[in-house]
Amino acid sequence: MSDGVLEFIAAETAALTRLVPVPTGELGYGRDLSCVTDITETLEEVDPFSVQGLGEALLRRLITPRGSLPDDADYGIDIRGYCNRALTRQDLLALEGEIRAELAKDDRVAQVQPTVTWASPSLNVKVMVEPAIPGMRPFALTLAAENGAVLLAEVSR
Repeated sequence: MSDGVLEFIAAETAALTRLVPVPTGELGYGRDLSCVTDITETLEEVDPFSVQGLGEALLRRLITPRGSLPDDADYGIDIRGYCNRALTRQDLLALEGEIRAELAKDDRVAQVQPTVTWASPSLNVKVMVEPAIPGMRPFALTLAAENGAVLLAEVSR
């Protein structure tokens, strides 16, 4: 979209009057469709306060190129862009920091600890997630990025 169209949309959106208050707490999330890269054929829903819902949301943050969402230019870090690159240990540590910062933006997360390793041709990411959701136990997401795709290898508790 051109800058003029985006500016027009922003101006029109700013002029709207909210009819109902902004939902807070659990009502602020509601239900979500289960998806990572695309919705399922049966339009399955997922509870955003479940391990699956939070895990899918965090995974989407790791495969969305920054700046690709028109309404949130600061969303995402596409780890696929790090595949097939010569990465030093410093590069991997820097990527861990970027992943930590990106995933911490989700207010359902209390703390995350990513570990990134590179084993040609695969970039492996393991993220220990401590949810901020009462009653939800910590869990780990294990991912492998290779050949332009990210595979969720395991979700473990």
